[in-house]
Amino acid sequence: MLEGTTDQLKLRLLGSFSLTWSDDKPCPLNGTKSRALLAVLATQPDRRWPREDLIALLWPDADTRAGGAGLRQALYHLRKAVTSPAAAGAAPEAAVLLHTSRESVGINPAASLAVDLIQMRGLLAEVRSHGHNTFSGCSSCLHKLEAAVALYRGDFLADLLLTGNAPFAQWTAEIRAAVRQDLLEALEELAQAYLERGRMDEAQEKARRLLEIEPLRESAQQQLMLILARSGQREEALAQFEKFRRLLAREQEASPAAETVELRQLIWEGKLESAIAPGAKLRSYLIMEEVGSGAFGNIYRAWHPALDREVAIKVILPQFAAAPEFIERFEHEARLVAALEHPFIVPLYDYWRDAGGTYLVMRYFESDLNRYLEKKSLTDMQVRRFLNQLADALFTVHEEGVVHRDIKPFNILIDEKINFYLTDFGIAQDRRHADPALTPVGTSTYTAPELLNNQPATPQSDIYSLGILLYELLTGEP
Repeated sequence: MLEGTTDQLKLRLLGSFSLTWSDDKPCPLNGTKSRALLAVLATQPDRRWPREDLIALLWPDADTRAGGAGLRQALYHLRKAVTSPAAAGAAPEAAVLLHTSRESVGINPAASLAVDLIQMRGLLAEVRSHGHNTFSGCSSCLHKLEAAVALYRGDFLADLLLTGNAPFAQWTAEIRAAVRQDLLEALEELAQAYLERGRMDEAQEKARRLLEIEPLRESAQQQLMLILARSGQREEALAQFEKFRRLLAREQEASPAAETVELRQLIWEGKLESAIAPGAKLRSYLIMEEVGSGAFGNIYRAWHPALDREVAIKVILPQFAAAPEFIERFEHEARLVAALEHPFIVPLYDYWRDAGGTYLVMRYFESDLNRYLEKKSLTDMQVRRFLNQLADALFTVHEEGVVHRDIKPFNILIDEKINFYLTDFGIAQDRRHADPALTPVGTSTYTAPELLNNQPATPQSDIYSLGILLYELLTGEP
């Protein structure tokens, strides 16, 4: 509430300066210095600015008396703008925008003021506090990253210029650079997350938006090349490399890094292309369609004519399948899953490795828990069923001496009757034959503290993760 109103003020600092009420009615604020003053105060809403610091920033060439008069006039225009015509008399203390004294000026922490820059920083801080290595497994963080980048409509104070004021220009430039860097990192993280989820159109859109802002960012150029190649757009990926090569030569008289050249070679050789065309055969399996794609491989819906059975085939790309650590990981997964028999553990039907890749054949499911939760919540009865089925499956896993270590929504598949099935034992650990080479842990949102501290996995580690997931199902929040 501001100055006797029930309205909220909305301040836009990213892109063109804009001050409106909650109904989007403009709140006219006269004077460039008044707008600059509000921007300075709103950028650090927890700070009480000494008046002499504001004068030095906004009136650097004025003496103390003239600068003080300028500050008082700017504060007058600011108060006048945010006072509702309907306000009668003095507003309550909690309703005013500013806290002022003879020595300092600041934003009233109780004021109803929404600032896009503060909102963006807050969303990014919430995402960073989750401590993910990747955001593809956390829908909540993906939504917050999307909301954060949507708030960026242009550079910080893009159209607010105080001619001849070097201190204000430097202050603006520092914040502008920091916010732009936050945006670039968020876009790169979103592109990577969508790549890992197989949502290639969204991955490409984020990568292209990033490169519109920072075309010389080589990691983003590599990312876009990979996304294009993994989307079956080999020629476009090669063209992107050539476009970047010419840009570097023109702007910096430099050449792409060795890893970018190596990526281009893999694309040229066709080693990063993902598609197996519908109608193709893998052993006895007829490929019907690609249903998922990630950074390391793809999942296909296929048909086994002799058995009259629909299956899912996880195909690891050749360049990864030939790497010793990947061979070890997926042979490890095949051995573990083959040894586990439970109605709510996804069964392994077949497994093989050849020059074309590594293949795991499993029961086909239309959806996983993460995709389901993006559309609707579980009912209380479904949550009880989830707990009964997953807890019983984990009991069998633990009885066999195995710890899953990566309980998360992506690794729980759902059938048409809303039954829940545990899958993806790629980083599970057989406690009877523990392999120190298999050290990765799961998605940190759901990972037990002892695993994050590099301590041994136990059945309790999975139970902790199941409890965290149960909390999310009941409350709607991680």
